[in-house]
Amino acid sequence: SATTTSNGVATAVLTSTVKGTASVTAVAGAATSSATNVTFNPDVPATVSLVASPTSLTVGNTSALTATVTDQYGNTVADGTTVTFTTSLGSIQSATTTSNGVATAVLTSTVSGTANVTAAAGAASGTTSVTFNPDVPASLGLVANPTSLTVGSTSALTATVTDQYGNAVVNGTVVNFTTSLGSIQNATTTSNGVATAVL
Repeated sequence: SATTTSNGVATAVLTSTVKGTASVTAVAGAATSSATNVTFNPDVPATVSLVASPTSLTVGNTSALTATVTDQYGNTVADGTTVTFTTSLGSIQSATTTSNGVATAVLTSTVSGTANVTAAAGAASGTTSVTFNPDVPASLGLVANPTSLTVGSTSALTATVTDQYGNAVVNGTVVNFTTSLGSIQNATTTSNGVATAVL
């Protein structure tokens, strides 16, 4: 903007909400000053946007976490800003720093369920959820009750099905019961990892 001199001096105020370097010159008539550079640095973290990919996966695999950190004006924060990741399920690297406003981490879990993940930078934080689903059946425990009874009576069969990490398999997993004596329903499905039948 234009300003006028007093005792040969003119003043102005420069401001910006966008980070970067401003090259400033002053012009008076035919005279032009040499350029002066003014650098505007990002403000402190104000917003953290956290994205997980994928958001649903099988236990034992990994989900990539990406946190984008900006200041109150939408500028990406300074390189080297510390971002701390925490999770309610599984394991994750505890801290990383930003490059171009972005910090990354990797989440994994051998326990099925939903991981509530938080990324924090200064007073700002962002959250996301990642679901770890059970793996395929790896172990099956079968219990009969009673194990000795009078002919014509029934014995309750309970099959507990888990994956390689000990998680109950997904609901609806088919379990086939067979017997060398008597009769039994041919197939049933799991609920919370358990399938039942009657012999």
